[in-house]
Amino acid sequence: MLSVAEVWLADDLAALGHDPRPSLQADLYRCARETGWTPGHLSNEPQPYVLHGTVDWQERRTGAQVRMRVSGVAPVLGFVPVLPVPYAWESPYLDQPPLTAWWQRAGWLVPDPSWLNATFAAADLRGLPPATARELRQWPNLSRGDALFFEW
Repeated sequence: MLSVAEVWLADDLAALGHDPRPSLQADLYRCARETGWTPGHLSNEPQPYVLHGTVDWQERRTGAQVRMRVSGVAPVLGFVPVLPVPYAWESPYLDQPPLTAWWQRAGWLVPDPSWLNATFAAADLRGLPPATARELRQWPNLSRGDALFFEW
């Protein structure tokens, strides 16, 4: 059964050429050395329903923080603020240029935040497994990003 990421991002994922997920842990340290951002540990259960995990990053000079969401079914990442919100799916997706560029060069897919923040259309549900499409129809205001990174 295909996931939301595998359906919606099929062409982009095919263009990656390889799966960078096995090197995630090593990439965290390389990214830190090369960007000046410090990662926290990879947490597999920081928020309910996140498919794989999150990593909180902090910029060493300014103290700026961002949370990186990591898909568990495809090499896809997204960035959201590190802010307490009532529900994890209420966080807007952000562009973090130094981190986004680094992870894209490392072979990961980081969709544009404007695409991630947009709500999905009925046409987006075509091709999804029937149970997933049914579940997402119940959440018409959900962003594409949250449909990708959360388990439905």
